[in-house]
Amino acid sequence: MKNIKLIIIILMVMIITGCTNVLETKQKINLTKKEKIDIKLVEESNNIYTMKIPSGWKMEIVGEYETFGFKLYDQKNPARQIFYYGKFSPFLKTDAAKKGWQNYVSTGGWNSSQYLADAYVLSNPTVEGFYELFDEFAIYANNYGIKHDFPVLGDYQLLERLDYSTPMGGVAKDEAILRLLLDQDGIPSEALVTATVVDAMTYNYAYNTDMGYYTVYVVSGIIAPSDEYNELEKIMSESLSSFTFSEDYIDKGVRQNQWETKVALEIGQILSKSYDSYNKAWWNRQKKNDVISQQLSDATLGYERLYDEKTGKVYRAETGFYDEYKDNATEYDNSNLKPIPDSKNDLYSESIEGYIKR
Repeated sequence: MKNIKLIIIILMVMIITGCTNVLETKQKINLTKKEKIDIKLVEESNNIYTMKIPSGWKMEIVGEYETFGFKLYDQKNPARQIFYYGKFSPFLKTDAAKKGWQNYVSTGGWNSSQYLADAYVLSNPTVEGFYELFDEFAIYANNYGIKHDFPVLGDYQLLERLDYSTPMGGVAKDEAILRLLLDQDGIPSEALVTATVVDAMTYNYAYNTDMGYYTVYVVSGIIAPSDEYNELEKIMSESLSSFTFSEDYIDKGVRQNQWETKVALEIGQILSKSYDSYNKAWWNRQKKNDVISQQLSDATLGYERLYDEKTGKVYRAETGFYDEYKDNATEYDNSNLKPIPDSKNDLYSESIEGYIKR
């Protein structure tokens, strides 16, 4: 009887030891969990504005009244940005108008008109046309004393145009929300940006061309790294839409004849509705563009997208990992990883669980 018990014990030890050895031979996947994004909004109020600002972010303001603007960004991750500018102007309508202003200044016209001679031509008076000139206008503005570190959009890719309407729509030549892919210091990023383009002045009395200009109002947007955008869009939109000018600031601007009450209130109304507008635009976006955005981001950073067939969790893996993994998947502590197939492209809209290194 004792011998039988001893044999049973030995067999159990062998089984347990064998199982342990099997487990010990499993190769651990080098996985780094994606940090949870935890952003809290804190209300900031002063004699100019009230706004819910992400805790720890930096606010940089420029201009006043109609030309007031700001860039708000995460100092630890500057690719996260929120911006608003009340008015960008002037934009000439044609090359002929630009030549006309240049000729006017060079032949003894008022030197104060030099800013028109130097203005950019918005030959395509749409929101798309305006954002194609965004970076150039920032340089122009700085040259004319508007010293500010504007967002840099660079050579962005336009993913789609989304419907957008404001109280200024009745006088607008165009207004829309644009979804962009861009690079922020090497970080693939995504943005929703908007603006309202208005024909602000018509002047047909010289050089046989319209020497007037366009003005672009309520230039605003949110920018974030592509792999965070789904998580950040809602809270960043909420922050932007919470911006309001103080009543004292509006009254002061009106008294100084620097601001029309109607314009000031419209700007506040537009921004207060931007949360719904941005979220609606994001909800109605074409999901096929999520695939383009994420695949471009992966390629830029040297990743490939994998998912766990059992759990549905999504991972970014260093390029080449899957080639090493696929033929020996059973030797890893997770043997369920597969590339995302075309039939499951909706997974590109899901948050990333973590990053896998080779």
